[in-house]
Amino acid sequence: MATLNLPQNGKAKYGRTRKSVPAVDLTAMVDLAFLLITFFMLTTSLSKFMIVIIKPTAKSSYKNLVDALDAMKISGVASYAIDDEHFFKTGTDYMKRSALL
Repeated sequence: MATLNLPQNGKAKYGRTRKSVPAVDLTAMVDLAFLLITFFMLTTSLSKFMIVIIKPTAKSSYKNLVDALDAMKISGVASYAIDDEHFFKTGTDYMKRSALL
């Protein structure tokens, strides 16, 4: 709420009247700012958990899987699952040695 500060006697030194200086009460604005900060902190999430499931087909090659794993590492995907139904034996052996499976 805005209030005006008025001088007590209405006269200033040297015979001129003082102009009233508006003073703004900032309590409501500070309350609103804290309410908005609280609202946005409670309604937003900082990071969403993402799980990627890789399902290679019978036509896909091992190079495609490696490319997909590289792309996930670059983009920061922390967890993924691999459906290993269509892998070749050499591919599964390599992934077991590399601790991917």
